[in-house]
Amino acid sequence: MTLHYAFVDESGSEKPFSKEPFLIIALLCTTQPRDLALCVQRARKKYGASLQSGEMKASRSRRQVINDLLQAIAGTSVEAIIVVVDKQCILRPPADPDAIYRKAIATTVRQAVARWARLALCLDKHYTSSRMRDRLNQEIQSVVTGLSADLVRIDHDDSIARPELQAADAVAWAVFQKYNLGVAEHYDIIAKRIVVEEVIAQAFW
Repeated sequence: MTLHYAFVDESGSEKPFSKEPFLIIALLCTTQPRDLALCVQRARKKYGASLQSGEMKASRSRRQVINDLLQAIAGTSVEAIIVVVDKQCILRPPADPDAIYRKAIATTVRQAVARWARLALCLDKHYTSSRMRDRLNQEIQSVVTGLSADLVRIDHDDSIARPELQAADAVAWAVFQKYNLGVAEHYDIIAKRIVVEEVIAQAFW
């Protein structure tokens, strides 16, 4: 059974009633993670002098830089799963705002394991607390239990050390532009690689 590698990052805030109405989760899946890493490494080599840090962050990159990166990602065999939380629908928010983030991540992973039976998962390190990471892992495991899938491992990595996560950041940012700002230019570049796009419109948490 082929092992697939999935890299997950988000764009936007999970906090209810914030100025950003949509939280975006992007998962990039591939059997060749090096292809994703090379997209970022080549962009850094080309634009290195103009980058503001050693990490490629879409929100801090010039339009041409991010569009070139998205074009490179679109040229690979990667497949993307997008989950969008529509916070405008929330009438009663959860007592713990992190519940929104955990549900969004777990929903995204569930979509992935339903599609790819053997998966190694790498999440951007959203939490510094190991307790919070463990709680997220438990929620992920709870939603994939019963599926005919093998979730090989769940890693939480710093995106500055994982160019594949920087690629996921770029895709999440592109989708964020479409939903939160109504700008589809960047989304359109990567749209052909999106295989699932799910919106969570939950009123009561």
